[in-house]
Amino acid sequence: MSNRQQWSGTLALMLSLILALPLSAGWAQGESRDSLLQVHATKVYLDIPEGYHDYVRTEIPYVNYVRDRSLAQVQVMLLEAETGSGGTEYSVLLIGRQQYNAINDTLTFAMEPGPAEDRVRQRLVALLKRGLMRYVEKSPLANDISISYVRRPTPELQRDRWDYWVFSLNTQGYAQGDKTWDNLYMWTYLAANRVTPELKIDLSIGTSYNENNYDVSGGTITSITRSEYFSGLVVKSINDHWSYGLSTNLSESSYSNIDLLVAVAPAIEYDLYPYTSSTRRELRFLYRVYCEYARYVEETIYNKLHENFAKQALSVTYVARQQWGSITATLSGSNFLHDFTKNRLSLTSDLSLNLIKGFSLTLSGQAYRTHDLLSPAKGEASYEDILLRRKQLDSQYTYYFSFGLQYSFGSIYSNVVNPRFGE
Repeated sequence: MSNRQQWSGTLALMLSLILALPLSAGWAQGESRDSLLQVHATKVYLDIPEGYHDYVRTEIPYVNYVRDRSLAQVQVMLLEAETGSGGTEYSVLLIGRQQYNAINDTLTFAMEPGPAEDRVRQRLVALLKRGLMRYVEKSPLANDISISYVRRPTPELQRDRWDYWVFSLNTQGYAQGDKTWDNLYMWTYLAANRVTPELKIDLSIGTSYNENNYDVSGGTITSITRSEYFSGLVVKSINDHWSYGLSTNLSESSYSNIDLLVAVAPAIEYDLYPYTSSTRRELRFLYRVYCEYARYVEETIYNKLHENFAKQALSVTYVARQQWGSITATLSGSNFLHDFTKNRLSLTSDLSLNLIKGFSLTLSGQAYRTHDLLSPAKGEASYEDILLRRKQLDSQYTYYFSFGLQYSFGSIYSNVVNPRFGE
């Protein structure tokens, strides 16, 4: 018997066993299934990160968890927003569907920077237990629910001795390689930020080092890129739709042929929707004017070793996370004021659509039309520069695109948690 025939026989046997298992398991469990829970419990769809699903299903067993939002009576969404301290504010949206279409709620809780995942999911479950009561009380399982109250002492108000300033230091690095190649990467940054409803301040400084060594016939090819930067941003709120600010940047990059770049950019922004609804939707228009000075490592393709220039940029960003899915898209354009032919147009987007029952589509892409590269070094790039991408080359476009389709069918319920053999 040939190897192909052996593989075909093995695959056929495995397929028959897999198809038989659900049938036999279903008959075995048929008599023990809790019919009241399965038929009458509130149907909930979890639109939250996968890592929380098993914990929520285990801790809240008195609802039915379904695999598709179109089957649900309650859709649970989890939205995140960064707080001024560098932590995270979580918004738990309870969206009523079918007979609960008019019953909606939003619950929030905040966590400090870097909490353990267990603490986050405990807070999430505590909020869900309270929020789901509005729906569970209308089901037959309400008779099995009891409510208890634990009194907590009122905390004393304390003055923030840091005046809302948060500092963070991050250093990362890795080394990898094999017989013919090795790579060393190091990255360090220090950040300070202060966020209040009226004022937002972000400051950061960092450096990176990336070295690759390739052993080829005739010797070793080494590729090294370095960069350093400082960035600052100050944003002042005008009202719930308008804000203005100033950003500044100092940087150097061996890849981009930049010995020193200094940029200052005043800006103004308008959000069609109130900033308070930013976790669910945004439509922001941001206009900037850049004043820049650049000094180059090598003479550029425009025969420059240094220059001053100004440019303007306008971007439109739309963000939404609704029952139909989510979208984040930014369309931006810019041009140098001394030469309008030197310009750039870019589009970035992430889209997830729930098309029909069990069927979803995801799209992600970036596209840049670039006619504004001033810094590429003059002269022909070497063979190593092109292959190793250790120098920026003049190009009129770049792009990236990905897509995905998913279709699921079968049992509508997903209440059972079974961790055996992992996922």
